[in-house]
Amino acid sequence: MVSQTYSVDVGLLNKWKRNRATLQKLTEKSDLKNEKKNRSVNNDSDDALYNWRIRARSVEICISGPILCAEALAFNKEIGGNNKFKASSGLNRQQVFNSDETGLVYKDMPEKTIASNNEVQVSGSKKKKEKVSVRFCYNANGSMKMLLLVIGKSKNPRKLKSLQKSKLPVIYDHQNNAWMDKRIFRD
Repeated sequence: MVSQTYSVDVGLLNKWKRNRATLQKLTEKSDLKNEKKNRSVNNDSDDALYNWRIRARSVEICISGPILCAEALAFNKEIGGNNKFKASSGLNRQQVFNSDETGLVYKDMPEKTIASNNEVQVSGSKKKKEKVSVRFCYNANGSMKMLLLVIGKSKNPRKLKSLQKSKLPVIYDHQNNAWMDKRIFRD
C-alpha cells in the first residue's frame, strides 16, 4: 500500500525498513543546529535536505522524489518555516540536462584494403589516427542545446591557425590525450 501511494518499489521500501535506524539518525534535529541562521527559510530547508540526501547516499540508501518531498516538508516544519511551503515534485524536463562525450577519429585508414592481382602483399605501416573528443549537452525537452565542446591534443592546431577560436561554431579546448578532465569540465 505505501509503495503504491508513493510510487516506491517494494524492494526499496524493504531496504528502507532494514535501515530505519540509520535513516532516523539522518533526520535528527541535532543535525540542523549547524545550519546558518541568517539565510531565508527556504535556503535553510534546501540546505538541510541536501545534507540529509548526501548522508543518506553515503550509506547507499536510494531516495525517490516523493521521499525527498516528505523530508522537505518535515525539515520546513522542524525549522519553523512558512506554513504555505510546498515541496516540489522535482525538476521539470527543461531543468534536466544530459551530457555525453564521444571520441571522433579522423585520418584513420581502413583495417582491410583491396589488393590488385599482381600484388602479393600490401606493405604494412603504422596507423596514423587523429582523434578529438566531442561533448554534447542538452536538456530533456530539447529546448536548450549547448555548443559542442571539441577537445583536441594541440592548444593551437595548425588547421585552426588562421581562424579565431571565438568565432568557431563550437567550443575548442585541448588536453594531452584529447580527453575530458577536471579542468575542462569545470570551465
